[in-house]
Amino acid sequence: MLSQEMSRTPKTPPVEDKTPMEFLIALYGMFRQMSMAPGSRSLQKIRTTPQEGRALGWLNQRGPALMSELADFMDIPLSTATSLVNRLVEKKQVMRQRSEEDRRIVRVHLTPAGQRLSQRMLDVHLEASKLLMQKLGRDEQQTLIALLRKAGYNPPAKDVC
Repeated sequence: MLSQEMSRTPKTPPVEDKTPMEFLIALYGMFRQMSMAPGSRSLQKIRTTPQEGRALGWLNQRGPALMSELADFMDIPLSTATSLVNRLVEKKQVMRQRSEEDRRIVRVHLTPAGQRLSQRMLDVHLEASKLLMQKLGRDEQQTLIALLRKAGYNPPAKDVC
C-alpha cells in the first residue's frame, strides 16, 4: 500500500546545473534595484548594520521583548544578542529595563529615536518593493510571492522585519 502511495506522489524535478546561478543573478539584480530606489541611498548613510536594522524592525513591530526572545528571533546566542543590544544602547536606539520582580530579567525597548529609525527603514524598503512590484501584473505579483514563500521561509507576519 505504501509503495502505491509513493508511486503516485509527484517527484520534484531535478535542478538544472545553471538554474542556481540564474537564480542568484536574478536575486542580485532585484536587490540592486531596491538599493538604488529613492530613499535607499539615505539608508546607506545610517551607521546601522543589517543585524541591528532587523532587531530594530522586529522590536518596532513586536514591542518590548526579553533578551532571550530577541536572541531566539535573531537565531543568535544570547551573548551575541547582548553585544547587539549594547551597540544599540550606545546609539540610543534601545534601552534596557530590568524586571522589578526578578532583576535577572531584562526587557529591551525601542527609544523614540529607535522607533523613528525603524519606521524610516521600513518605509524605504516598502517603497523600493513597490517600485519593483509595479513592473509586474497583479497575477505575476501573487505568483512571485507564492513562489518565494514556497522556496524559502514563510514567517508569521509578526516576525517580518
